Amino acid sequence: MHIVNQAMRVGEHNNWFKTTYPDVGDLSSFKQELSVAKTILHDMEYYNEQNLEDVVINMYREVRKIEIRLHKFISTKLINQYGKGEEGWWQKGIPEKIRKNCAVRREDEKLDRQDLYSYTDLIDLKEIIEKNWGQIFSQCFECAPVKRYFEDKGDLLGALDRLNAIRNKVMHPIRYLYP
Repeated sequence: MHIVNQAMRVGEHNNWFKTTYPDVGDLSSFKQELSVAKTILHDMEYYNEQNLEDVVINMYREVRKIEIRLHKFISTKLINQYGKGEEGWWQKGIPEKIRKNCAVRREDEKLDRQDLYSYTDLIDLKEIIEKNWGQIFSQCFECAPVKRYFEDKGDLLGALDRLNAIRNKVMHPIRYLYP
């Protein structure tokens, strides 16, 4: 019940934030959502095997929601700054190493997907934010309402590391079952 109440507060705050700061969008609740995800993950060790499956499914939903929101937020900011198309935001805003990795992933998958950005991993977003901090993301994360969640750039990047660790535990559970 504690998790449900916390998630409801996140939703209420997020609606206020979107109205007051439309340029920043849903990202204001990222740290609260991360806190919910960390709470669920911590509680996983206290559940029996039957209940654990439900917890993991809920955790997957939370991490998925955050990851999709971050991807959309970052691509929108990059497009606004550098322009559309490969010559714009993709070349100027995405580090070369990530662009190359995305091309390899798309080639390996052998599907008819054109959007290279869809092949970025969650942890790639951290590097993209770092590369574009001064021109784009510092303004997004240094406004007063967001600043109450993230003290500085290091705090945000640390939160992305923690989210990636949570994601890995959910998506690769066998690695964490045995010492």
